[in-house]
Amino acid sequence: MDKSDRLCNALSKADMEPYIPGGAYYILADLSRLPGNSSKERAMYLLEKAKVACVPGEAFFHDGGGENLAR
Repeated sequence: MDKSDRLCNALSKADMEPYIPGGAYYILADLSRLPGNSSKERAMYLLEKAKVACVPGEAFFHDGGGENLAR
């Protein structure tokens, strides 16, 4: 099992569905179950509570998407 598989399994167990874009090396995770009104607030919550840093999904979408995602 490679690192990507382990990360996806951990995200699934934490109830944060992983999305793996085809042909890319990064993983987007659904943070919609975490407290917050934006991906930035949810990312900060994850950092404060679990000491896990991520980039808010809004940074990767120019059409207003990504509010429930993080990378």
